[in-house]
Amino acid sequence: MLDWLPAALKGVDTADKTGRALARIIHGRKGANRALLDEVRHNASVCWCYLDAEANLDRSIEALSHEVYDRLAATGHDFNSLARGRIRPDPSLAKSELQSLQGKRTEELLESIYDRIKALRLAHRLGAKPLRYTARFRNIQRRILLLLRHVAQ
Repeated sequence: MLDWLPAALKGVDTADKTGRALARIIHGRKGANRALLDEVRHNASVCWCYLDAEANLDRSIEALSHEVYDRLAATGHDFNSLARGRIRPDPSLAKSELQSLQGKRTEELLESIYDRIKALRLAHRLGAKPLRYTARFRNIQRRILLLLRHVAQ
């Protein structure tokens, strides 16, 4: 198990488990939500490649995608339609940076994920130094796994 992952998210602690869980969720979706979840699956795969397979940093950052999210946000898509409830609390989340997301809606979690992706891409493009890239990828990955947990419930 990965020490940087809260216990609430341990069930999807590998790239394979994450991919299979997202594939099950995507299978029952159509249209915009399916496209968004597919983009989330892609971003999760990029994070796993960087964190576990030591993929090239520049290519990993370029591979992170936010086009579907941006398009849907511009059209006023209801991101809460992915999961209507609020993010359920868990004791292990209270001990992590995910604590502030407990009780939030799906839309706020997605915004948090994509804000971090955009900030990482911008900082890298502008050559900001020093950045703790591994920590930033982990933060994005944790939020994606929390989204997966939330949508699967």
